[in-house]
Amino acid sequence: MNVHQIDRKKLLGELHAVEAKFPLRFVGQLPRGTAVHVSGDDAVDLLAEKLPGLSLTSLTGAEIDLSARLKRPAPRSGSRSITV
Repeated sequence: MNVHQIDRKKLLGELHAVEAKFPLRFVGQLPRGTAVHVSGDDAVDLLAEKLPGLSLTSLTGAEIDLSARLKRPAPRSGSRSITV
């Protein structure tokens, strides 16, 4: 089993970039497997706070943007937490 290490400094920079682009704020990391709608051993489950103006469309955009930035799986459906 391969365990993917996360560069915490890079992750924080990417989270801030997504926060600047979308109306949400990342507040924590969830235990692996909490968001069951994301497959992949290299996924990272993140908890985000909804800010005024966040729509399902912008939430989906944030998920796709962060997934592309981190080169990790994106969720298959919308959720209340950002999981990448």
